[in-house]
Amino acid sequence: MSKIVKYLMMLGIFTSPLYLLPSGSIQAYHVLLFVMTMAAFIKVGGLSPKPVVIAVLVFWAYVIVRQILFIMATAEASFTTLLYPTLNMLVFLGVYTVLTEVISPRGIKGVLHAIAAALVFETGYIFIENGSLTFFLNNAERSVGTFNNPNQLGYFAVLMGCAYVSIATVINSSKLYASLFVSLAYLLAIISLSKAAMLAISPLMLLAFISWGRGIRSGLLKAVIITSVLVLLLLSIVILVSQLENLAQSDNEVIRRLALIGQDSDDNLVDRGYALLLNPDWRIIFGYGEGYYNMLFGNEVHSTLANVITSFGVAGFILFSSMILTIVQYRIVSMQFGLLGLVLAYGLTHNGLRNTLFWVFLAIIAWSARYAMDAKNKPALRLATPKKIRQMSAMV
Repeated sequence: MSKIVKYLMMLGIFTSPLYLLPSGSIQAYHVLLFVMTMAAFIKVGGLSPKPVVIAVLVFWAYVIVRQILFIMATAEASFTTLLYPTLNMLVFLGVYTVLTEVISPRGIKGVLHAIAAALVFETGYIFIENGSLTFFLNNAERSVGTFNNPNQLGYFAVLMGCAYVSIATVINSSKLYASLFVSLAYLLAIISLSKAAMLAISPLMLLAFISWGRGIRSGLLKAVIITSVLVLLLLSIVILVSQLENLAQSDNEVIRRLALIGQDSDDNLVDRGYALLLNPDWRIIFGYGEGYYNMLFGNEVHSTLANVITSFGVAGFILFSSMILTIVQYRIVSMQFGLLGLVLAYGLTHNGLRNTLFWVFLAIIAWSARYAMDAKNKPALRLATPKKIRQMSAMV
């Protein structure tokens, strides 16, 4: 049973880039992760009242109650809006349960392999679809790979890159492989032409390489990492210099979008969903309900932060923030909080709250923060099984 649950999670993560149906529809990875969650609950006999579990359930309960009240007050609203919050909550609890109670710390490498395979698959698909990276760089069209739009590809790159670093760091995985897959995530962010993704993942790449480089003793491995960084930087410089004469009007869409950061309409915070916050009324305390912004302005909120505040109010934002702090074990000066900060920075201009992969990432961060704390306090846990972990924790 444990292996089945583990492989379902790995398969769910691997298939997360596959958008076979229109955006907003249930995709294949949703089904796989839901089945994994149900199997995990059966395996462990339910949920244990951990602080992380309680924090997520409290936030979910508030969201559901607030949305039900909005639906009852608005004829245009539908109960289908309750589907994704519930699915995402279940997937978070399922992934967190599998990581903490079903598979061993050694077994977590399988999840790492699934993330790596998803990055390789998406990169390979884009190369095969477009013929070559050179073709893409000279093409005015925004490539989307297996996704329905470029922002989905960019968000996938940020989430997978951060998730890989989160796991690889705490289990001391190969620094060479980590460098490779972070580079792939960085490349996908560039290919997506999502400015938020490019900006969010750039610090991850630089900081990861600097941090890993200090702890590498092998001269060859250091050379590989340094060369990788220099090649990517050189590629960026060559492309930039080649377009300097006609930067803003260039056929190279990558350069054009980078050159116009802060000037495009989608960089405007008002257009991103913050307009309702400029003149709030008393409803901002508990939120207007998800869907109100769309009814008022004719478009959806394109920001995680704006969506939380406008839909669920200051109260919802406090609960969301409390959930985040609980997930990182209240350690704001930590690798986990830093990675989460990059993802939330992306969310300033894109609404990623309903993306199920975001909740998978949160579960990985929650496991990573807990495992890092346990391993620091009890080093023997690094090689312990979940059963042994529970036994040792009970002795404290």
